[in-house]
Amino acid sequence: MTNKMSEEIQHHLDSLETKGHELVIESHILTDRQVPVLLCYPKGATKLPVVFLNHGTTGDATSMLPIGLPLAQAGFFTVLVDARFHGRRRLEHFNETFFNRAMYKRLYLQMLLDTVDDISAIIDDLQMDERADAERVGISGISQGGFVSFVAITREKRIKAAAPLVASPDLTDTWGHSLPFQELESDLQEEILRHSPLRNYEVIPPVALLVQNGNADPVVPVGGVRKLNEYLKELYKEMPERYRYIEYDGRGHETVYEGSERPNIMREEVIDWFRRFLHSADGAGIFDKNE
Repeated sequence: MTNKMSEEIQHHLDSLETKGHELVIESHILTDRQVPVLLCYPKGATKLPVVFLNHGTTGDATSMLPIGLPLAQAGFFTVLVDARFHGRRRLEHFNETFFNRAMYKRLYLQMLLDTVDDISAIIDDLQMDERADAERVGISGISQGGFVSFVAITREKRIKAAAPLVASPDLTDTWGHSLPFQELESDLQEEILRHSPLRNYEVIPPVALLVQNGNADPVVPVGGVRKLNEYLKELYKEMPERYRYIEYDGRGHETVYEGSERPNIMREEVIDWFRRFLHSADGAGIFDKNE
């Protein structure tokens, strides 16, 4: 663990109310895919539900500590992942390479698919880890990490609950760094359409899915989640408690609403969602789910 990473972790620990639970934070390179992660969990963890957390573009695993630590405190075994091309495996000349307009969509798709495959490999390894229950797996992420979450629930069926934040299931959307979809090479268009969660929405149920977006987001438009909402309302009509879409009026590409009565409302909703759908009836491990 680098000094910078240690300082970042300590900063977040210092700002966290511990509620008497001692947390363990470990830095590892996992699986034969060499995936850099931070593991956060309460001391004495036994068969706790697992939550994968995924950061935004240009970020790294440490940027998910503000939600990873409270989740660990709430009784989850949290896995904070460095996405492909990011963090401890950051591309050389990152901005010039990753944000190259002609290459961005291709690299972005590769990043999404490879990161989801990394997560699948970690789930495989966690089958043998007594601290974690690999039968109860959730996933969340912010912005790019939310895109990872959407893709993951269409490809990895062991994920039981998901809570993407300020993200979209529509991979055809044009973002500031990329060419318009219709200007991309035909093979790339086909690949994007094949893997876009919006085109694969029928495989999402029965995942317990919570989606949260601001409707004034200039970075990730809400069009994609609104379309998905129309599709999923029908698919979840026999189990409506397992799907929820929250749209925050006037909010942009942010997950903390400074100055509001509940600045961390998005994070609180995520934790409550995973408590509801990943904790067992008896409270799971050493924690009571209503604590």
